[in-house]
Amino acid sequence: MKTPLAVERGDSAVLNCWYDLEDADLYVVKWYKNGKEFYRFSPKELPSSKVFPIGSFRVNKAKSNATQATLENLQLDAAGEYSCEVSADAPSFHTAVVYATIYVAKLPTQRPEIYGFIRKYKVGDTLRVNCTSGRSKPAANLTWYVNDRQPSPAHVHTYNVLDINNSEWQIAQTSLQFVVTHEHFTYGKLKIRCSASIYNLYWQSTEVSTEEERPKVIRLEQEATIVGINYLQPPPNFQTDQRKPDGHLDVRDIESSSELNQSSLHLILELIFIHLTIMLLQLETL
Repeated sequence: MKTPLAVERGDSAVLNCWYDLEDADLYVVKWYKNGKEFYRFSPKELPSSKVFPIGSFRVNKAKSNATQATLENLQLDAAGEYSCEVSADAPSFHTAVVYATIYVAKLPTQRPEIYGFIRKYKVGDTLRVNCTSGRSKPAANLTWYVNDRQPSPAHVHTYNVLDINNSEWQIAQTSLQFVVTHEHFTYGKLKIRCSASIYNLYWQSTEVSTEEERPKVIRLEQEATIVGINYLQPPPNFQTDQRKPDGHLDVRDIESSSELNQSSLHLILELIFIHLTIMLLQLETL
């Protein structure tokens, strides 16, 4: 027996039933849902196909035969256990039954939504986010991914399904919480994804990401370097404009300074000589 695992509400489904009669003739094929017959194929009867209405779905007789039953307009009440019963004709009338479960779902019209994610995270921060699925029936399965990997189960909390309008719709909710470490950043980026799935019918994801917030480097301007100058004479007084026209300091070297000292000595000796000469002239006058 081959049937779809799940069907979206309003869609059709083809249920297949294959068998080997081992050279015997087919007597009858019967289809059941939760133990109630809804379709029968008897090749030796006229008409060979018979339908027994149950629930809201419809059997398409033109597309049903000895090996398949085609169901249309499946609603939520069509979900359940289906079985195919095959009987061989006389004299054995051997009978075999196989079973399969089919689900019917109302799918969400929107992606899951992530709440609580902030613009920047740094190492040591606590990340707390929630994910809510779009309304569906049944509620979607929600799965977290951190940088494309599922987090530790200890970091995930799944809430009870929220029923809306007397369980006509359901909403799933889950949260993720952990302390951010260096390992949570891949190439400086942290990605959080919430994926919602319903059987093999629906798979949608929402992803948010941010770059690592790193400590800001404060660049201080270099202070002026003060270089002392050992002047051989007091430095010019700039407040009285005592500077050279070109703006450079008047600094003499040691040799120039020696010449200056010798000139001063000659001047002093000359003054002493003149003073002594005047004193001698005054004594002669007396």
